[in-house]
Amino acid sequence: MKSVTDPFPKGCMGSERFRIPAMLTTQKGTVLAACDARWNHGEDSAGNLETVIARSSDGGRSWERQFVNYFADVEDSSNRCIFSAGFIDPLLAQDRLGNLYLLADMCPAFVGAFAAYGIVCGQQNGGRHPNGRLALKEIETSTQAETQELNEDTYPYYAGEADADGYSPVLRIKDDKPHEAYLLDEEWYLYQRIGDTIERVLIPQLDNEGNKTSKRIHANIFFAASPMKAYPAFHIICRVSKDDGKTWSKMQDVSAQIEGAGFTAVCPGRGYSYLYQEKERMIFPIYDNNLGTEFASVIYTEDQGKTWKRGQRAKDTGCREDGSFIKSSESQVVELPDKRLRMYSRNMIYEITYADSFDGGKTWSAYQREALLPYCGNCMVSVINYSRQIEGKSVLLASYPAGNAEPYHRSNGMIAVGLIEESGEVNWKYHYPVNQGCFWYSCLTELENGEIALLYEYESTALRYTVYTIEELCGHKK
Repeated sequence: MKSVTDPFPKGCMGSERFRIPAMLTTQKGTVLAACDARWNHGEDSAGNLETVIARSSDGGRSWERQFVNYFADVEDSSNRCIFSAGFIDPLLAQDRLGNLYLLADMCPAFVGAFAAYGIVCGQQNGGRHPNGRLALKEIETSTQAETQELNEDTYPYYAGEADADGYSPVLRIKDDKPHEAYLLDEEWYLYQRIGDTIERVLIPQLDNEGNKTSKRIHANIFFAASPMKAYPAFHIICRVSKDDGKTWSKMQDVSAQIEGAGFTAVCPGRGYSYLYQEKERMIFPIYDNNLGTEFASVIYTEDQGKTWKRGQRAKDTGCREDGSFIKSSESQVVELPDKRLRMYSRNMIYEITYADSFDGGKTWSAYQREALLPYCGNCMVSVINYSRQIEGKSVLLASYPAGNAEPYHRSNGMIAVGLIEESGEVNWKYHYPVNQGCFWYSCLTELENGEIALLYEYESTALRYTVYTIEELCGHKK
């Protein structure tokens, strides 16, 4: 194991807590890592969460950091502040042209993952009117936009198409007439037209108790104190970098182009570049949470993020003896030598399962148990393709919690090396124990020299970066 430094040590960027790693090695050899900065709490949203990225040009010995997704609606000293909008669960990928993609979930104030805190995410249409546009309503108080039925009476407005200057009118769904005052920019910040000028709408920043402070900030329709609010639903957003992760584009709301529930979320970790019918298809795993259970799927783009489509929900898990299905949620996608895509998914049976696609992610097979991976985690699993053969066979690498300790059995980290047989079966032949303690979410990447880097949660709110040779990983048979 090499001597390296952690990309997100406690206290960097002003935060003491970091969770949910994503990582890849760019075409230029840069190691790019992303995670949630969770301001003094380790809980999922609702909460004050931002996306921070670290870059290393020397394999992890030194790092440069920046916030890429950041909302200033609440002071950064919160203790799971439910009043804050936020970003959660980053995902990274790179296409063959060198474009880098950062996807994450954008969450309005008060909206928590799985309604874990009694704050209900809306159930309808991904927060959109039948015309596909973002549903809006006026609420003057610092409170949640209601999760009631979405119609022209409850949410009388929508966000229109942007003009040449990048401003979108706020239109009335009943007759398409514009609101007399409000406009939106590309990232959903609110403006007022006053005469011939356009001015920012300023609102008070909130403290962690939801009280107004003296600091004034630019209003966004996802903020609790904004006078115009969006229907409470998760939104998958995308930013693109064309300079190796140094700078990033304005966010694109991918949810506008895909069919989704109120909770349709991206899976953290890695996306995948796939050549399908002579076109590069960038594939990103997602899942739905409020359809009665959780169903994994993918979204993809073939034109560098201009347009998006989604694949079929992988509903039929086929894993329980009684025939009932289990959830399939956080997933990772890899490619087998016969051009199959394989999606490894988190589930509730404490075994790793996978589904296959022969059409580039449009449809998926029934789930199968991965019997050779001893998994006890109910946790995201990182799986990547390795570029080099071992023993004359193509290779997959996986990292996951193999232990049996509480909480949630997320302990005893393991890296497994899988050799792909001619039959297409994966022989998980080598198993390297990472640690004997806490091991939650993780992400793998292959470095330029063929070594393997692992970024993992070694505490509930802390990340560790380690590097291994492939010889080290293959030194431990099952």
